[in-house]
Amino acid sequence: MLHVIRQLGFRDPILWINDSSYAEFPSLTGYPSVYDVTDDWNLVGRGGREHQRQVTNDRILLGAADEVVVCSPALARSRGQERQIHLITNAVDIDHFRAPRPRPPDLPTGPVVLYSGTLSEGRLDIDLSLQLARALSGRATLVFVGPDACGPESTNRLIEAGALLLGSRPYRDIPAYLQHADVLVVPHVVNAFTESLDPIKAREFLAVGRPVVSTPVAGFRDLPAPVATVDRGGFAAVVMKVLDEPGPEGIGPLPGRLPSWSESGDKFLAVLEAARAGRRSKAA
Repeated sequence: MLHVIRQLGFRDPILWINDSSYAEFPSLTGYPSVYDVTDDWNLVGRGGREHQRQVTNDRILLGAADEVVVCSPALARSRGQERQIHLITNAVDIDHFRAPRPRPPDLPTGPVVLYSGTLSEGRLDIDLSLQLARALSGRATLVFVGPDACGPESTNRLIEAGALLLGSRPYRDIPAYLQHADVLVVPHVVNAFTESLDPIKAREFLAVGRPVVSTPVAGFRDLPAPVATVDRGGFAAVVMKVLDEPGPEGIGPLPGRLPSWSESGDKFLAVLEAARAGRRSKAA
């Protein structure tokens, strides 16, 4: 990395670190640094040396980085116990998601209940998703749009239950899938790890104004209508009820003001400048 920095001719770089594997770089380089924490991987039960290495690297960066940014209140609480941190939440490109799009040709005919995002067993409640797919049989299709990071067993079970896994789609096309879903769903597990997240999809779902049913996870449980949060025991029944209710065609109304990426970008730029200024003051 240092060789690449020299080749590129960078004279006064700032380290923007998200992957804690680079924990030693602030001390090795002396460059101003910002540690950007977007997920609490300390809570993922990897076990053994890999998990211990993650915990150790996180601790090193919390001490060595000039500034620390987090994206959720839970991360602000856990990382802000011993030092100052900056909370900068995720946002949405409202114009991108509200520009009307034609129905994607790979969506099935009939009602669609749709999940958008990476399929990950650390977030997605597989058993709940199976229950939902079976409950919808003959009434609607449960569609997943996003990369599949699940194991083969979970993937096969979802398909056998009647779910349609479309895989990854370009960011430019995601609004079309959301706009033409009858119901958007978030069947996530509720645990300490998901509590640490600030889901980008929460703002994207709000931006298209379609009905949303979610488990009571962070980022969704305090949102206004058209979002409904429900425990997993009643999840499928609520989705079916929303399907039976007349809803808006296409893009629905905005529930209120949503944060934009330009606003979040301005806040992050201020943190980068603070890191540079702080390192200079230490060197003076």
